[in-house]
Amino acid sequence: MTAVIVGGETLDKLQEIAVSFLSLIPNKNTEPPKYKECTYTQQPFAPDELKTLVRFTLTEEGAKDESIALIGDLFFLYLRAIRLLGVEEWRYKELAAIRRQQFLYADMLDAYTLTQEAAEGKQQQQQQQQQ
Repeated sequence: MTAVIVGGETLDKLQEIAVSFLSLIPNKNTEPPKYKECTYTQQPFAPDELKTLVRFTLTEEGAKDESIALIGDLFFLYLRAIRLLGVEEWRYKELAAIRRQQFLYADMLDAYTLTQEAAEGKQQQQQQQQQ
């Protein structure tokens, strides 16, 4: 089980609150369910690859009939190049800079969302450690 508590109190007070409520839950020492091993040698899609939508916005010149057929070909050619050669380092640096800016100027999460995301992250971490 994973539990997360968020509040404006001191860490000691939050711990006291958590212990007082969570200690009422009986520990049944049950093992997490075991699932049989996946028989695929390779996962078809990673979770972050699913439901990916790629859109192209065309200029007037690009919207001509002869260009439209070429766009899909070039897109898949580029994907093959990435598989063979990898992604250029500057793209990682640019993405890191964008993410840094998003983090610095992000809105503060409300306590409920913060708690929920922290609990989910902690649970995923525990599951990975058990594997």
